[in-house]
Amino acid sequence: MNTRAGVISVYLIAAVAIFGRNANAAAPRDAEHARLIAMCGTWDVELTFVFQPGSPGVTTKGTSTITPLFDGLFVQEKIEGALNGVPFTTLSWTGYNTATKQYEATRIASTNTIRIAETGTYDEERSQFELKAEYPFTGDTWRQRTVIETKSADAMLVRSYLSFGKTPEWKGVEIKYQRRTKVGQNQQRGQCRRQLCQLPPRGSLMRKIVPQSLLYRLVHYMRYENAECA
Repeated sequence: MNTRAGVISVYLIAAVAIFGRNANAAAPRDAEHARLIAMCGTWDVELTFVFQPGSPGVTTKGTSTITPLFDGLFVQEKIEGALNGVPFTTLSWTGYNTATKQYEATRIASTNTIRIAETGTYDEERSQFELKAEYPFTGDTWRQRTVIETKSADAMLVRSYLSFGKTPEWKGVEIKYQRRTKVGQNQQRGQCRRQLCQLPPRGSLMRKIVPQSLLYRLVHYMRYENAECA
């Protein structure tokens, strides 16, 4: 994307966010959904895989990005990393079903064709989720138990325990989460916001494609309601 196109996209995205934000329903306020929203952000993760019971773990690093969907009704997580030099991606969607009073998660990965559907609850005393699933794989029925422990606002620990057939449960995956520092993210956001503190030059493409009234409203909002323009 060139610089001009980037500036245009900044204006358009900001305009939609500012003037269209009331079109959506308010985010849920219950504690069950609030727990999910608290996880949102960008995290540095350390993943350890134990592929067979008793075998040594294989550790790698990656990035987790957790974002809200539908005003916080669900959250999506995307983990990106590499294992033995081969990139991988996992995706998951988690929500709280108010009818069943359970958390429900769906997980997929770029490394196989399995879709794992988990359900479970939250333990207040232990500050952790526990979700379980069963699914067919390699001719057996696999059982998965995922424990998501909140260590602090900036740290989480996720452990997935696996078993199949007569094989007893073992810890197959452990993921340590550390929330990424907000300094770099805030600097990037601030740069984008400062671009909105003044009208684009006369004759620019932005002046041609965006109604002047909208541009004036947007710049007025940024100047008088945003500290980045100070």
